[in-house]
Amino acid sequence: MQGKAVLDASVIASLYFPDEFTEWVEQTLPRFSEFLTVDLAYCEVANVAWKRITLFGEREDTVLRALSRAVEFIDVMCEIRRARELIDNAIKSALRLKIAVYDALYIVLAEETNSVLMTTDLRLARRLKQAKIGLVLVHPAGFAERNSSASRKVWSRPNRT
Repeated sequence: MQGKAVLDASVIASLYFPDEFTEWVEQTLPRFSEFLTVDLAYCEVANVAWKRITLFGEREDTVLRALSRAVEFIDVMCEIRRARELIDNAIKSALRLKIAVYDALYIVLAEETNSVLMTTDLRLARRLKQAKIGLVLVHPAGFAERNSSASRKVWSRPNRT
């Protein structure tokens, strides 16, 4: 195991709302012994549930069960930091890196705790790589392309109990 990982909401969402990155997340999480996230993750993951119901027409009861499990994962498995504690440095990072403040919150948490940042947001990963910041980033670049034919199968896979 490699120590601590900051999980952004995209990682938690992929774990409980199957998508093209679910398999990668399931394979990668066990490499770490501790998980951290920002309290904003609750809202972001709930928004994924909302999208699954309203935009993609998925069954509400199924999606809400998955949301409940995602919230429980955050509660039980993650050390949760308040966004308020990180906001001053996050706005500075967001302006410097030209990224959204909510993404910068996870970056600041990783920097302040000397943790790896884990994300499935490939656009964010590319931006951070271009910026050449001194942050260890774990992301599935290349995974989606290699597994694009399987992504629909993962998407329609029944939710785990």
